[in-house]
Amino acid sequence: MEKKILSLILCSIIFITACTGCSENTAGDRNNVSDSAVSMEVGMEEDTAASEGAVKLEREVNSEYRYANSTNFYVEIEDEYDYTTVGFEQYTLEGTKKKTFQPKGFQELIWVDDEGVYFISKDKEIDKLCRYPLHKGKDGLDELDVKNPEEILHFEDSNTAEIFITPEYIVYCDADEAVFRCDRETLATKLLYRSPVSGGDVSLEAIIGKKAAVYDFDKDLLVIVDIVSGKEEKLAAADYEFAGVVAENRYYIFWEASDNCVVYDSVAGKMKTLVTKKEWKRMLTEQEVAGTKKEIDWDLSDFKDLLYDNGRVYISTELGVNNGCVYEKKTSVLSVDITGKGGVVYEKKMTETLRSHCDVMKGKWPIAEQVKVWDSGCFAQIKGKVLCYFWKKKGRTDIGQIYNMGMYDTRTEKFTELTDKDAEFYYPFYAMSKFSLEVMFGVSESGEFKNTEWEK
Repeated sequence: MEKKILSLILCSIIFITACTGCSENTAGDRNNVSDSAVSMEVGMEEDTAASEGAVKLEREVNSEYRYANSTNFYVEIEDEYDYTTVGFEQYTLEGTKKKTFQPKGFQELIWVDDEGVYFISKDKEIDKLCRYPLHKGKDGLDELDVKNPEEILHFEDSNTAEIFITPEYIVYCDADEAVFRCDRETLATKLLYRSPVSGGDVSLEAIIGKKAAVYDFDKDLLVIVDIVSGKEEKLAAADYEFAGVVAENRYYIFWEASDNCVVYDSVAGKMKTLVTKKEWKRMLTEQEVAGTKKEIDWDLSDFKDLLYDNGRVYISTELGVNNGCVYEKKTSVLSVDITGKGGVVYEKKMTETLRSHCDVMKGKWPIAEQVKVWDSGCFAQIKGKVLCYFWKKKGRTDIGQIYNMGMYDTRTEKFTELTDKDAEFYYPFYAMSKFSLEVMFGVSESGEFKNTEWEK
């Protein structure tokens, strides 16, 4: 589970799917629920109450930002004493808090679109996917119908990051054993994928157009399943060490086992390698240490993030460099054109910008007289902007951040530091859960430096 959480944080950071005062408490009336909720069992494999000639409602579903629609975004809230999630808050896209909602049995916020807010509630150990329908009020903002919540599905077990909503279907993984689709009109359900191993463990990673990316832990395979036909395509083994980002019906993947960056085209149904381990290591060596006495420590260098922006895939790496008695740790950024032409490029301006905007962490480490860390990186592409984090001695104390946030425009190469006065400051909340953001912004030191004596 720990491995899955870490990967989901990465994919959530990358898929991103991301950004965020006067409170009104609103409790949902759980006695008024939809009679058409579907109860799911892992063994169900056929369409239920299927309607072959049903007319599909034309929908524009927000497939990019999990927690935001055209006018508002929503953030989970916790109990101040035991830190359990108890509901969610509504904000304008610019970060103004509007209302607080606390549905009975609330567990997790799942999805937001212009039709409603979807969440998991628990009733007598049964997980339910529910929705508050919404309409736009006179001010153009969301008005939730909390008196008429709808129950859509019942689960044996649910996982927020493994439920996706498309215009036609709700695609989800139940009990980590099988992936299903549910028709949004008829609520007919169909099994899409189950591991051939009895009791096998699977995970729903992403939706790419009309296809689902499913990881089969027991077979060590990333399987692409057509949501409509159920046809499967088995990709290379990944050892569950990969990160992916979806853009324009393509799934860009960094295989951490092989250190290759590949792209899967869901329309063409083909996969090809964009950058090999040999290529990006050669480029980093040339740009970072060539002509000096420095050496890259590849054992302590690692992939960090994968982003897509403006026709290019960006690969962020955490580089460990031995410089005599000083050990250096810093971010480097590479990119490659999505066509694969032109080879890998060292993003010199972006790399220098990330390093120059953070304070250097200095200390002593058991294997080096001195260690210097430039703790910064890029973690999401949202609304045409690359969002970055950088460590400062004085973090954002108002929300407990240890890192500050900035925005980099790959077209103009302009960097802007963000504060809570900027609308872009709230972009991460559009697509990332509060848990993911707390993990990212709430850890001051890398795990490998836990024994380091930092200078104050």
